[in-house]
Amino acid sequence: MRLRISAAIGISALLVQGCGQPSRDAQAMATFDAFQDALFAADKVALRNLVTEESAAAVDGMPFESIRQQQRLVPTEAQDLRGSWLVRAENPNQPAASGDYIVTRERGRFVVDLVATAQLHATATGIAAPSGLTPRELTPADHDELRRRELAMPKAAPGR
Repeated sequence: MRLRISAAIGISALLVQGCGQPSRDAQAMATFDAFQDALFAADKVALRNLVTEESAAAVDGMPFESIRQQQRLVPTEAQDLRGSWLVRAENPNQPAASGDYIVTRERGRFVVDLVATAQLHATATGIAAPSGLTPRELTPADHDELRRRELAMPKAAPGR
């Protein structure tokens, strides 16, 4: 009996896949293509609908004139990263150059994540920010302040 149920589940899963439902990899690549369509058309409304909410702020600052002078990127594959997809795209404007873009799901739809894509390509500068703390010897005034704070603390409840 269990074999029949397992077989029925397997057959139904194959039927669902074969009914023209695109794979998630294909959906991620189609989203990237739609993003490029809107990008080359300089359609800011469509672009805001095709990027994450966090990335929408970057739409107004996009250099649409210089983008229109280039050829479109050619997506070659999408790799599932557990809920997000890494879309690889060849750049015909620079031979032997490719780029990676993050496509994710937000509110049930596929969108391009420009912030995650920028983080993916960011490089560390190796310059650490100063901490603002300088080690020094404690003065008698520091010791007095520590003692005052210690005395101001409520006494601990006796252990049970």
